[in-house]
Amino acid sequence: MNNPGNIDPLYPPIYSTYPGTYNACDAATMCALQSEGIDVDVYTSFDLHYLCSNASWVCVQYYGATFRSSYFDVQDFDAVAAYGYYSPTLNHKEKEQSLVQ
Repeated sequence: MNNPGNIDPLYPPIYSTYPGTYNACDAATMCALQSEGIDVDVYTSFDLHYLCSNASWVCVQYYGATFRSSYFDVQDFDAVAAYGYYSPTLNHKEKEQSLVQ
């Protein structure tokens, strides 16, 4: 699934699949940790949805802080639960200043 907030061809969406035996909280945590591990300043948004057909969670990570609800309205009739998350980012100067303080 893609969304209109994914506009940078240098940073395409990253897809990850997790077992359907995870609960939503565990799957969201795994997705967030993976997003942070790639680059905390690049992939700061993700959606997480549970697909019935293969009983799995799918995490799709997006470039930038995609926070508009319209960016998470891609329809998939196989998805029985879906969540959208984003983390606002600090620019590098603000990060350096916050580390110094």
